[in-house]
This record gives sequence, structure tokens and C-alpha cells, in this order.
Amino acid sequence: MNFVNILGFGTILYGSRDKNLTDNSFITTAWFTLFYLPIIPLDSYRVIVGRQKGYGVGASVKYEQIQKIPLNRKQVINTYLLWYLTAVVIIGIPVIFFWWYGNTPVDQLPASLRPQY
Repeated sequence: MNFVNILGFGTILYGSRDKNLTDNSFITTAWFTLFYLPIIPLDSYRVIVGRQKGYGVGASVKYEQIQKIPLNRKQVINTYLLWYLTAVVIIGIPVIFFWWYGNTPVDQLPASLRPQY
């Protein structure tokens, strides 16, 4: 399978599970993503990491060996939990903060948060 992901849209491998120390292989899952969020698990693979090309945002990894295996349900559940709980925390904390302080009368706000007139 060819994994293509452009600006968070497409297919990408997420996860690393059931590592085999003898050949350094591990199980990873291919996902269809939107905004880098995993939407649909496609397949699981046992892979061995090869060369890395580039660093940072433009980096890509070549896998030496890819063996398709049945979809790894534990990895799918863990990936969903990790990504979506992280998204809830990142989005939820500011929403709760602004909702709480948005509904608080100005005179009850801490001095550091009161508007300066």
C-alpha cells in the first residue's frame, strides 16, 4: 500500500505495538486521516524501520519489510483513545475556561483577569 498524506488528509501509519526484539519489527496500523486525526483504520502491518529521509515536518521513513496482518483491535482502540482524548483536552480546557470566565461578573474575576479601563 502506498501511504500518502498531504496536510493531514490521506493515509498514514500510526502506532507501534507488539515489538519483536529479535528483528526490531513492530505492528502499526494504516489510517485514513482528516486534519491528522485518525478516522478509519484500514489495515495493520508488521514492519521493520529502514532509512529516514529528512528531519522535522518534511521527514519520511522507509520501511524495509511490510507484512500485512489482520487489523490489530487493541492498537485501533488505543489510537482512537489517544488522539480523541488529547483533542478533547486541547479543545475542552480553553472552552471551559472562556465559558466559566465569560459567565462571571467582572467584579468577581481575579484582579489579573479584570479589564483595565
